[in-house]
Amino acid sequence: MNVACIFFVFWSLQFALSFSRWFKAGRKVITLGAGILLAAEWAVYDPKMYVRLYRVVYPFFFTAPQMTVLQKRLNVLFQGINVTVLLFCAALLFRYFWQSPRVRYIRNSTLGVAISFSLLVGAYLFLFSGFPTNLVKYSRIADMTTYNSVRLYSHTEIYFVFPLVFLALGTLAVFTMRRHSLLRADMDNKSLQIAQRIDASAVTMRTFCHYMKNEILALSTELSELSVADESRALLRQIQEHCDLLGTRLNEIHQNVRDNTVQLTSVSLPALLNGAMDDVRLHKRLDDIIWEMRIPAGMPEVLVDSEHFRQAVINIIENAIEALEASSRADKRLVIEAQYNAQWVTLCVCDNGPGIRQEDMVNIFTPLYSSKPLRYNWGIGLSIAYKIVGACNGRLSVDSKPGEGTTFEILLPNIDVR
Repeated sequence: MNVACIFFVFWSLQFALSFSRWFKAGRKVITLGAGILLAAEWAVYDPKMYVRLYRVVYPFFFTAPQMTVLQKRLNVLFQGINVTVLLFCAALLFRYFWQSPRVRYIRNSTLGVAISFSLLVGAYLFLFSGFPTNLVKYSRIADMTTYNSVRLYSHTEIYFVFPLVFLALGTLAVFTMRRHSLLRADMDNKSLQIAQRIDASAVTMRTFCHYMKNEILALSTELSELSVADESRALLRQIQEHCDLLGTRLNEIHQNVRDNTVQLTSVSLPALLNGAMDDVRLHKRLDDIIWEMRIPAGMPEVLVDSEHFRQAVINIIENAIEALEASSRADKRLVIEAQYNAQWVTLCVCDNGPGIRQEDMVNIFTPLYSSKPLRYNWGIGLSIAYKIVGACNGRLSVDSKPGEGTTFEILLPNIDVR
């Protein structure tokens, strides 16, 4: 019984440490220290070792009454240590849950592990909190060993029900741990895909419509600036009307599509940002803009839909570039910076353009709202970006000061939970 209790405590500590990044570096030292402590418990409570130790210390170091007092104190000490270790393990798993990414599937998995382990610990403490304890009594004079009776609860029904309860809790623990291990394996293989519903609009079609609208608006603008002969004006007017018709049709599609899904996969953020900037440079001129990208080493991957999230980043960057184009300052700067901590990955797009007026900040993410003429900007780029980031379990916010510049900040869960 004592050996089983000692093994349960040691296994619990190893299990909890495997989920914690706090003690990753010192795990070997902690394991060694715990092993020495539990080996000492085994030496004290193993009947054969106890008899040998008793023969060594009695009567030269301790009398029989002193041995009894010492044994009781050791019982209190080791039982207290074991209970503390088990409670620490449960707290470690709940902290692991608290620091896990704000993704429902991952948080449900980590919460299941923490709860199932805590229930096992609770069942253990209910029946075995008095262990390890001395189960033998030795008389040096008579050279006789007698066995002490184990303390039991007066309600014997507990011992009939407990195996069933423990079996159920053990099954639950195995199920949740297996589920979590599969999740972590999928994340390691970069094959995690979580389908999530977008509750407001269909990002795929809206992204396509947004791209086509921008192309049509650009074409319409170029047509309006053309100088043509009188005989070609009718043709030019016909092309312009056709562009307007296409824009109206795309707007109808943009408004009527109601449902779609995104596929979240583990994506390298540096590669995604580099790809986004390559796309931006195809459509925007950066000759008079000083731009830089700051990405720290060891950047964890993010759980996003690669195509949609890249479009969201492009929309935000192009919005910053358009703001800089409207600025008269000579030192136009664009900074794309990524940071991360235990819970979040942060992506900031900063410009030192004219900033956003307070009255426009309220509606900055409102669909079809724009402070610019609708002929040149339909006001859906930031709205689409906001919905995409939200669908990726992230948050998009903006901070701006007129005359100083604007910063868009994207917060994404850090999926590197180990």
